[in-house]
Amino acid sequence: MPRLSFTGSFLAAIAALACAAAYATNYTPPGPTTDFPSADSYYPPAATRAGQQGTVTIHVCVDVHGKLTEPPTLAESSGSDVLDDGAVSLANAGDGHYHPALQDGVPTAGCGGFRVKFKLRGSAGLPVNDPRFPTIGARITKLNDEMTRRMQGRISELGKPGPLNAALESGDPAAERALRQYARSCDSFIDETVGLAADFLDDIDYLGESPDVPKAEQEIFKQEWPNYRSALVVQIREMVTSLRDLVRIADELGDYVAFSVARRSPLDGKQVEIPVLDPQLDSLRRRARAVVEKLQNNMKAQDVAAPSEPR
Repeated sequence: MPRLSFTGSFLAAIAALACAAAYATNYTPPGPTTDFPSADSYYPPAATRAGQQGTVTIHVCVDVHGKLTEPPTLAESSGSDVLDDGAVSLANAGDGHYHPALQDGVPTAGCGGFRVKFKLRGSAGLPVNDPRFPTIGARITKLNDEMTRRMQGRISELGKPGPLNAALESGDPAAERALRQYARSCDSFIDETVGLAADFLDDIDYLGESPDVPKAEQEIFKQEWPNYRSALVVQIREMVTSLRDLVRIADELGDYVAFSVARRSPLDGKQVEIPVLDPQLDSLRRRARAVVEKLQNNMKAQDVAAPSEPR
């Protein structure tokens, strides 16, 4: 645990005392107790399949015994009607599992809000270290290693287009062809990525039915895997979207090079200088940087390096 400076410790102590005084003399709203139903139990299956996550704020009113005195209502939406409905259902199921409001430290009937966080447990990675299904975890590790190896090899082959600055300075029409070829290579890479990902998920699905995996492990795995799978599907979709954006930018760079070459080849044979700060080129570069950064972030979960941006 990090050590606080003297000033920090002093301010923290003052803040703690202030909070203690406030709670001792003011109103504390009701909220869930430690034995409140789990949000996972009320995670809507439709939201799980769609990879939806979010936080919902629910308003409740309870009596001195923690029983609901009126139906819970939505105070702040997650942005998903399905998740909002799941949170309201959870709040209803928690009837009798709320602590009452406190007024000057005394239990009283009252109202307040609490947050329900729906988060796919698989969003942090693959279920490779769960002690409840070690055999399956080891198999997933091998599948993931193989998937990573194949992806890294394909990305290395994909590489990047030639230096854009040099192409613009030379006005070589071959630069246009190279950029368009890069875009087509990206297209093929996307198709291969989707296929690899589908096979990868199918192979993990099969572990829940594989005859050489203990039945006890399979039963637990079947309960846990859907959340992980949904989270992975979301990551894959985001990665594919970023790759398609990269293809569009590569095509636009090809267009830029084609038109810049035309502008630099007038009838008198003299080259026409391209402005150093070309707004169109600057826009394309900024978009490329943003796309590559997003792509790299999305691929970190698989520990795979993303292609470098065109320069």
